[in-house]
Amino acid sequence: MPPVIIGNAAFRIRASQRTGRWTAYAVRAESGDRFGVDFTGDTEAQAVTALTRWLEWQHDHAVALDTLQEAERAYHRSVAGNLFAIAAADQSATRQVRREALERMERAKARLDEVRARRPY
Repeated sequence: MPPVIIGNAAFRIRASQRTGRWTAYAVRAESGDRFGVDFTGDTEAQAVTALTRWLEWQHDHAVALDTLQEAERAYHRSVAGNLFAIAAADQSATRQVRREALERMERAKARLDEVRARRPY
């Protein structure tokens, strides 16, 4: 089976049949290390499809989490920057930057919640 590319990672999917059920797992193409969880199905296709869906979800989750963490860092920088704003004009501009950073953080959190809600099991 050719590698499955998800994001910038390549995985090889391995599937085997045991006691009438198929089990699929992923290994990183570059290292051969196992990655993620095993999925089972009545057919090989079911197990591979479930695993592929999880790999795609896991990638989306990692991206959403990274985005939220970056938005949180930007927000904290904006709050720290407000401590040094002296002039009223500086304070107004700093409040706007902080408000925008907070809105970005809230959008990133909503996106992460959305991704987590569609986690395949």
